[in-house]
Amino acid sequence: SRSYGESSWGLTACDGPEGYRAYGSPFGPADGTVAPSAAGGSLIFTPDESLSALSNYYRLKGGGLWGRYGFVDSFNADRDWISDVHIAIDQAAIALAAENYRSGLIWNYFMRNPHVLRGLRRCGFRPRTITLDELDLGGIWEIGVGQAPLQWNRIRVPAYWERSGLPELRNYDGYAVYRRIFHLPEHKRETWADNEVVLELGGVDDADELWVNEVFVGRYGRFPPQFSTAWSRPRQYSIPAGILCFGGSNSIVLRVYDGMGQGGIWKEPVRMRVVERYPLSGWEQERVSR
Repeated sequence: SRSYGESSWGLTACDGPEGYRAYGSPFGPADGTVAPSAAGGSLIFTPDESLSALSNYYRLKGGGLWGRYGFVDSFNADRDWISDVHIAIDQAAIALAAENYRSGLIWNYFMRNPHVLRGLRRCGFRPRTITLDELDLGGIWEIGVGQAPLQWNRIRVPAYWERSGLPELRNYDGYAVYRRIFHLPEHKRETWADNEVVLELGGVDDADELWVNEVFVGRYGRFPPQFSTAWSRPRQYSIPAGILCFGGSNSIVLRVYDGMGQGGIWKEPVRMRVVERYPLSGWEQERVSR
């Protein structure tokens, strides 16, 4: 075939020597007819192959493939046939694919639609996240019993507080407060200050509220009197921009309520992560943990 080749390809519904046909469909014809819009519309998926084909078609413009309104609808070199029409939707498909390849505009605009995002989440999709840096916060913290403790003891995290060896926590249900001081060197500023920082706790039994440098960050579950447990939910606390101190000390305060059974920060990870999210190109079909 003189029509099909490395730089001459593209099947879609278009005109052919025998009229309009659904080229490329199952059991559809394959008579050598090529549609430039098929290669051009695939630019974002096959950039090298599509650019090679489009360049080839343009070089052959003297043969009638390119005109005032762009590429013709189709051609068939095996039959020495060229369509005599230029169709607007052909040019639109190529133009949109080219702009999307150049800037990502089309997909970015599409992904702003809340219905699209909701549908993706319901299907189990989630954005890809790249870790730029992280700080392990597991190890020794301080804990005090009650909502406003006056006395503090050392405790290893993560572990249920009943297993800490502290007598006051052996069979304790109620409020307790965790606190931890950590340092961020000045050289961390560039990475940490300009990106999203997340405090991750694998599990807290039952409900908790977080402060970082005396700024309230958020909560999981609810405290009494409208108690609601979130003991099995991984915590993903997004730290507000501008509150972290570089070249000095930072404080974490986590107030926890345990309604029954075991309590406290009980599961890994216990860390801060600096992340970069890819809400469009990084959408991957990964099951969201529940």
